[in-house]
Amino acid sequence: MRTIRIALAVMILATSYHAFADSSTFLTVPANAEEALTWCGPATAQSIMAGYPTGACTFIQSDVNDAIQARKVEASWDTDPAGLRGTLRDLCPLPPGHGWAIFAQPSATSIMYWTAHYMAVNHYPVAILLSTTTHNAIAAHHEHWVTVAGIVTNVDPVANSSVTLNFVYIYDQNPTLSTTANPRFLTGTQFYSEFQAVTIPGSTYSGKFVAIIEPPTKTGTATAKTRIVAGALIPIRRAMAAAQEAVKSTLAKVPAFGEAQRLQPQEPLLVNAERGGYYIVPFAKSAGAPPSFAVLINAYDGSFLEAARTEGRGRFLREADAIKRASTVMRRPIQPKARLVRDSDDPYSPSFHVYADNEEIAVDVEGNVRRVVREMEKQPQ
Repeated sequence: MRTIRIALAVMILATSYHAFADSSTFLTVPANAEEALTWCGPATAQSIMAGYPTGACTFIQSDVNDAIQARKVEASWDTDPAGLRGTLRDLCPLPPGHGWAIFAQPSATSIMYWTAHYMAVNHYPVAILLSTTTHNAIAAHHEHWVTVAGIVTNVDPVANSSVTLNFVYIYDQNPTLSTTANPRFLTGTQFYSEFQAVTIPGSTYSGKFVAIIEPPTKTGTATAKTRIVAGALIPIRRAMAAAQEAVKSTLAKVPAFGEAQRLQPQEPLLVNAERGGYYIVPFAKSAGAPPSFAVLINAYDGSFLEAARTEGRGRFLREADAIKRASTVMRRPIQPKARLVRDSDDPYSPSFHVYADNEEIAVDVEGNVRRVVREMEKQPQ
C-alpha cells in the first residue's frame, strides 16, 4: 500500500469553529469526491484520514479502496463497516489510547449523540452510513457513506446526555463525479429524514444505524423535530423569501456558504408536491447564470431544510424544457403534464415525470431522458 502526497480539495471549515450561540463543532476536512460510482466509502475514508487534527494521512483513493476490499467482511457491500473501520485503523491509526470502532444501533438519536459528543471532545470527523438503497447508475451498489465535518446542538453534548440536533454539516461523496464532494448543511430534522437503518438482506447490520467512530465516554440522545410532510402548499414567493432569510441568518454563520450573501435567488422548483414536498431555491450571480448554491425549503410550512453548493451541476432544467425533451421520445405527446419528483438519494437532482397518452417519461434536471416502465408493463402477457 503506498502513501502519496497529493493536492487535496480546499479545506472549507476551521477546526472547532463556533459561530452559533448553541454548541457547535466544525472541523477542517478536505471535501474529496468519489472517483468511481462505488467509491463513496473510499472517498469518505480518504477525507477523514486527511482531516485528523494531528497525524493526518494522505492517500490516493484507489489505494484506500484496495485497503477496504482487503478488509471487508460482507461480500454484498462495496464498502462494509468492517472494511472501512479496518482501513482507518490500519492506514492512519489514532493516537495511543484511541481507536476506531463500528457503532451499529437501532436508534439514530443514539448514533448522532455519540457523533456530537465525540467530535466535541476529540475533533475528529465521523463516517456515517446515510442509507443502503440504490442511488446511482450502478444498481448493485447500495451503501451511501458520508463524512460528518460539523455538528450543532442546542447544548454542550459533553455536559448533557440529552441534546437537540440543530444542524449537521456533511460531505456527500455520492451525487456527482466531480473534483470535490457536495457540502450539505442540514437541519437535524432534514438529516433524520435521510438517515436510514441498513436494509441489505442478510447483513449483520440490518435494521441498525451505523457510524465509524471512537467509542464515547457516555451515552445519550440527540433528538430533532419531526418534519411536516403533507398539507397545503406555500406559494413560491414565500419559499423564495424563506430561502433569502436562511441565507442572511443561519447560513451567514457557516463559512462554506458565506458567498451566498452576494448571489441572487432564482425561480424555485417544487419537488414532490403531494407528499414530502420541498422547494429548491437556486442562487446564482445573475438571472440565467448557472447556480452555485441552493436552499431547500419545506413546501408546507416554509421552514429551512438544508443548503448545498451546486457547482458543476449546470442550470436546473425547467418544466417547459423537460416536456419538450420528453416529447421527442413519446409516441403521441397529447397535452403532456409534468411533475417534479425526487427519485434518488440526491434531493438536488429530481426528475420531471412527463405524462401523456399513458406514457411516462422521466427527464432529470440535467436533461437526461428515460422511459419509466410501470409494473403492469413488466408482467408477461
